[in-house]
Parts: sequence; C-alpha cells; structure tokens
Amino acid sequence: MKKIILVIILFTFSNSYSQKTKDSLKIKKNEFKVNVASFIDKYPEFTYERLINDETAFGLSIGFSIENNTDTETDNTTNYNFSIIPYYRFFFGKKPAAGFFIEANAPLFSQKYIDGSFFNNQSEGGLGFGLGLSIGGKFMTKSGWIGEIYSGLARSFINTDKVRQLYPRAGITIGKRF
Repeated sequence: MKKIILVIILFTFSNSYSQKTKDSLKIKKNEFKVNVASFIDKYPEFTYERLINDETAFGLSIGFSIENNTDTETDNTTNYNFSIIPYYRFFFGKKPAAGFFIEANAPLFSQKYIDGSFFNNQSEGGLGFGLGLSIGGKFMTKSGWIGEIYSGLARSFINTDKVRQLYPRAGITIGKRF
C-alpha cells in the first residue's frame, strides 16, 4: 500500500513540476547592452534589461564619465559624473519585447559645473533625481543580437538650482539577449 501511495505522489509531482509552456521556455529573458553613442562623448553606459513578458520589460542603465571630474572646462558635452537610470518599457512590436516602445524612467545623476550650454542654464553642479519618458525602437536578429535607438527627456525634481532641470535620455545601443 505504501509503494502505491509513493508511486502516485511521485507521478503527481513529476506531472506538475513546471507551469511554463513550451513557448515561454524558448524566450530568453535577459539582455546586456552597451550604448555606443555615449562612448563618443566619453561617457560609457551599460544596461541590463529583464523581460517580464512579451510586451513589457524593466531595466537598469549605469553610465559614468571617464574624464577628470574636477576639470570644469572639459570636452564632455554632457557634464555628468555618473547616472543610474531604472526604467520600464512597453513594447508594440510583433516579436517578443521588440519593435516600437515607450519607456518611463527615473534618473539619478551627478552633474559637474555647467555654464549655460543646455537651455542657457548656469549652475554649480550636484546630485539630481527626476522622472522622464522616452520613445524608441528595438531591433532583434534571430540569434538574439539587439540594436536600439531611443530618445527622451526627464525632469529633475531635486537640486534644480544646482543641476539642469532637464536630463536628456538618448542612445544607440547594441547588445545580446541571453
């Protein structure tokens, strides 16, 4: 009797082991990307993105300046020390998490002294945090390589007397879904 109960329990657990369908097992859910456009400005930005489902994803972008941050007269046109940008994307494409997207983001950034080059705004620099929107497109190959282009703006809500009120969000990225 014990052997029959044990066989029934094992059979039940082996059939209910996974709730995932065959389609959901095929979709890779992680992406790592590099913003190629930011390298031109000596401000590398790296992004990790996790797909929630076929239409949504969340991610985290981290960027930092590779120049001397104490110099106020630099060639870096962004004048940012670092940025951490969590975001949420909603996709409208036919492929899973690809095609046209709308992004909501919340950048936390540190800015150097600026002298009025962006909307005539002079400030001493500091830490900023805000909310923003971006739009863009994600293109994917069958092997999982990704290309993106996006643009948007965020508005800073803290230290607006020390940092720019508008934070630009733009990129041309390449990466891989795994």
